[in-house]
Amino acid sequence: MILSDEERKAIVEYRIEKAFTVLNDAEKITAIKLWSSAANRLYYSLYYAATALLISDGHVSHTHSGMITLFGQNYVSKGPLSKEDGKLMKRIFDLRQEADYDDFRGLLHACSLFA
Repeated sequence: MILSDEERKAIVEYRIEKAFTVLNDAEKITAIKLWSSAANRLYYSLYYAATALLISDGHVSHTHSGMITLFGQNYVSKGPLSKEDGKLMKRIFDLRQEADYDDFRGLLHACSLFA
């Protein structure tokens, strides 16, 4: 799908706004110790911010794993982000996966993120 400059700008702005909204949700959820939900919201905050950056540069991913791959290829391997930043993105993705789909392991690992 080819986007006009105006469409791309609107999507990027929306995703950035959504990233901050969801990050605020994560902070509130963390305060009441709902760890699995906090891991989910934290990941989605990163997801919306990362997809905004990718879209702004003309990259599109159709899966979460694809987004992580594109993000790593374009912003970690080539800079400006560090390998540690890329590892953190992957770790938070894994925590969200576990929190959402692996009931027992997800809870334990989500708690470790906020400990």
